[in-house]
Amino acid sequence: MKKQKIICTILATVMGLSLFSLGGCGGKKTDPVVQLNVKTPLIKMVTPSKPEITTSGDFLTLAAEAFAKQYTKEKVEISVRMFPSGFEEEFVTNTIGTEDAADVLYDDFYNMIAYVHSGIAIPLEGLLTDDARADLKQDYLEWGQVSGTTQNGVDVSNRIYMLPFVGRQNVLMYNKALLNECGLSEYVSGETGVIQNWSLEEWNYVLDTLAEKLAVKSEQTGVQYAPTMMYAKDRSGDTNIMSLLIAFGNGMIADDRGYFDFTEEKALQGIEWLQSGLKRPNGYSWYMPNPQAFTMSDCDRLFHSGQIAFYSFNIGSVVYAGGREEVEKYGYVNFPGGENGRATRFVTGFEIFDNQDARKLAVAKDFVKFIYETEEWLNASAGNISVSKRVTAAQEAENMLMIDQFTANIKNVVHFMRGNPNWQGRDNSVRNVFYKNIAELLSGKVTPKECALQLNTECNAATDYGWENSKLHD
Repeated sequence: MKKQKIICTILATVMGLSLFSLGGCGGKKTDPVVQLNVKTPLIKMVTPSKPEITTSGDFLTLAAEAFAKQYTKEKVEISVRMFPSGFEEEFVTNTIGTEDAADVLYDDFYNMIAYVHSGIAIPLEGLLTDDARADLKQDYLEWGQVSGTTQNGVDVSNRIYMLPFVGRQNVLMYNKALLNECGLSEYVSGETGVIQNWSLEEWNYVLDTLAEKLAVKSEQTGVQYAPTMMYAKDRSGDTNIMSLLIAFGNGMIADDRGYFDFTEEKALQGIEWLQSGLKRPNGYSWYMPNPQAFTMSDCDRLFHSGQIAFYSFNIGSVVYAGGREEVEKYGYVNFPGGENGRATRFVTGFEIFDNQDARKLAVAKDFVKFIYETEEWLNASAGNISVSKRVTAAQEAENMLMIDQFTANIKNVVHFMRGNPNWQGRDNSVRNVFYKNIAELLSGKVTPKECALQLNTECNAATDYGWENSKLHD
């Protein structure tokens, strides 16, 4: 094999686009080159085994270079394109059917589900060796399946279309200093990185106490403070809001096909509870004024400036990336609800697209297989919650920060997406209609019951549309 030519260019624009191109070699000199497009949004990564990897683009570029060096079946050129987070429509959806179409996508599952139901993402059963497949955690593999699905009369609900690589678990973090200042020191954990759980009564007490004390602080300082994040300007962070709505019970999750029932008794209580934060019996609010006008990013800024006490946290956050010293500045607690609280999970992994080119499809399969079956690249998952049992065992043996807490908390994870065929990717998707109704609720324009009825109508219409137009790849 001739020494391969590696080309790596980075194109940075105001949109945050990065382009990585590299060439590999293999096969006969006269063989035409297989051009493979690998795409990913910007996902920050912490990679103990390879500190030079700080983004998903870095990870895939280095893995592609290693793959090309050892690949002998074809002569390949792999282009790794990292695009701005949230721009799947522009960089993935709108390029389908063009030369720029993705052959491999590395992304969060909630961004990827639409490609399963459009029929372009192929089933990945049989891709990995039995040993490599057995190393992956079953509960994560199930998130890559499409629940309750038949194709041409055949049950395909156990087929994996999205192959998990890493996960993140969302809980809440709190500003210890603000809680102590407001007389809530009994709720502040003295241990580093422990995920607590509070009853609903305790949550109401903590938030009401903060609301009263922080209102005084706001008046004295001229700086606006509030107990907790709340937002509804766009769809970002909507699963955090869903997590709050199930504080009284999980009844809004109607079935395993992605339908909802927001009018169910416990779900309606959750909606009432969320709106009650606008003005509590003590006359104060849990939220910033006009919370419907805020984004999740706004609340992130407010939390880190010390103006709100509670915000979302996961292993991909800047707080976790700051290491033990940064993590111990804050406390951690599950979302309210259930016996031990609630948490949400985000899974990141791979899809392979069928662009009607058998050679490209074969190389795409071999590339993804290479990552899972090569220890060096599977170890790249070690900076997150790895889907690999072996990597997780090593993380636990090395006492990775908070890994024991996240592992113990798996039992409290709630799965909202459940293979919903229209979760994201269309104007009428669940995510695009959900936040608009929460904005109406937070503005006080609708009652909780009116909000619940409208959410049922619009979210389930979105789900109906998804199933009516679903076509899975054979």
